[in-house]
Amino acid sequence: MKSKLFRILISFLILLAPAAGMASTGCNYPASLDSWSDKVAGDFWTVADVNQLRCAVEKLESTVRSTQYGGTGADFSATAQGNILYFSSAGVLSALPPGTSGKFLQTLGAGANPQWATAPMKMAYNGTAQGLQCLNGETDFFALSGSPTAGCQTSEVRTQTPMAIAGTFKNFYFRTSGSQPASGTLVATIRKNGVDTAVTVTIPANGAAQTVSDTSNSFSVAAGDLIGIKTVNNAATSSANIGGWSIEFDPS
Repeated sequence: MKSKLFRILISFLILLAPAAGMASTGCNYPASLDSWSDKVAGDFWTVADVNQLRCAVEKLESTVRSTQYGGTGADFSATAQGNILYFSSAGVLSALPPGTSGKFLQTLGAGANPQWATAPMKMAYNGTAQGLQCLNGETDFFALSGSPTAGCQTSEVRTQTPMAIAGTFKNFYFRTSGSQPASGTLVATIRKNGVDTAVTVTIPANGAAQTVSDTSNSFSVAAGDLIGIKTVNNAATSSANIGGWSIEFDPS
């Protein structure tokens, strides 16, 4: 019983020694921690045994432990705040430095390292003409959003929207709520600084109420550019009732 109590006391002192500043002396680290295999039940530990065990504990505390045993596999003690640990290959931890403020952490899928990326932003400009009909052979202009209060506008400057930020326009949708006359088409085009862009749609002659779109073309804008919509009614009579429109804008 005394022998058992003594061994418990020794083990407790061994665990406390490093924390209490009782550094061991004359450490000769074995290649393997199993250097006491010759001990049998009932043996007392010598002072040399205790010292060697304390050496082994100190070695564990000061040695980088591999990821196989729950460690990091590297010394990250000097890694700066904001770094993120990730596996750069099987079993190997690496640190990803902080990204620029506002970036988000993006995965590139299995077998690839994560990275910092700009969050995708999308918005849409939506407008409605509330069923307005434009006169035969007339060119009219509409603002990107909202609805006209004085019918179809033949003055472009009254409808242009100034851009506050740069970006790209694409995916233009345009809807009519009535039939287009058989005598001609109705064409809607996005304008930039008073000039037609490649983004345009056409309601065919004699076309029923429908939604048409241009999802192939796009154009970029800078802050301060003036954007609007132009419609041309090529029919000999009033156009189909114009329902509304929408276009995607991706800030850059």
